[in-house]
Amino acid sequence: MTAEGRRSALPSGRKGGAIDPSLVRFAQEGSKDAFADLFRQTFRDVSRYISAIVGDPDRAEDAVSETYLDAWRQLPGLRQEDRFEAWLFRIAHNRAVDELRRRTSEPLETQNEMLAPEFESPTGAFDRKVDQERLRQALMDLPNDQREVILLHQIRGLPHSEIARQMGRREGASRALLHRAVRSLRKSVRGD
Repeated sequence: MTAEGRRSALPSGRKGGAIDPSLVRFAQEGSKDAFADLFRQTFRDVSRYISAIVGDPDRAEDAVSETYLDAWRQLPGLRQEDRFEAWLFRIAHNRAVDELRRRTSEPLETQNEMLAPEFESPTGAFDRKVDQERLRQALMDLPNDQREVILLHQIRGLPHSEIARQMGRREGASRALLHRAVRSLRKSVRGD
């Protein structure tokens, strides 16, 4: 079959809001077109997710690139095609955390570079940066499942039914986890 024929044989888009598992299977078989479709369908959400964890746009971009490289390499080993997004976001999470670890080993001047709006005072910019770092650190201190549910709900804006599906939980359990996670995050940020 020609490349054009394979391209036209690919399933299009999502089914019921989720990635079409047959598209994942095509990508697992080595179809670069299928993987490109998966990339297009997930890139915005993966970028937002990683940016929320990492903070720095350049570093987030690096982590996003590494996420998709890892996904391409590891895709043949994915056993549950219908869990592609959860699997991809686990890779994204690991890459974002790796990027944060790299950042903590850099000099303080490099870490604190910030681009504040012209109208913002230096004190205001500093306070905003401190608040963002406090929130980011509190988020990273949460257990993995709590951090994941907050990011899926707040950053990706997923409904509870989709969060439950991606995390392999019942919807009620997902809601309860989110409630506990938000409570823990508030407590941590306030310093209670």
